[in-house]
Amino acid sequence: MKKFKFKLNRKALSITYTSFIRPHLEYASDVWGGCSLTNAEKLEQVQLLAARIVSGLPIFASKTSLYYETGWIPLFSRRKIARLETMYKVDKNIIPFYRRDIFPDKRGNASSY
Repeated sequence: MKKFKFKLNRKALSITYTSFIRPHLEYASDVWGGCSLTNAEKLEQVQLLAARIVSGLPIFASKTSLYYETGWIPLFSRRKIARLETMYKVDKNIIPFYRRDIFPDKRGNASSY
């Protein structure tokens, strides 16, 4: 993206990131979402670098200001939302059949205690 920093406008840079780079950072995040904090920070640094390129803010700009300028959500929040969406689909039985086998059957509300 650094090559295109001075050739493309802000919107085009943002679309480039969200279309070509972020899918690689989020691929199968439902499965590996519980990764170590170190690895999660490395992924977050990639997004922050892209946010600096898109927004044009200097290196000392805070994460909050980068996310505010770009309108992006931090990757850890996106992973959490993806996990919640998956669990909702499991609960409502609208998940694809090939993923349904991974999750155990729901237990009833009755308890023996």
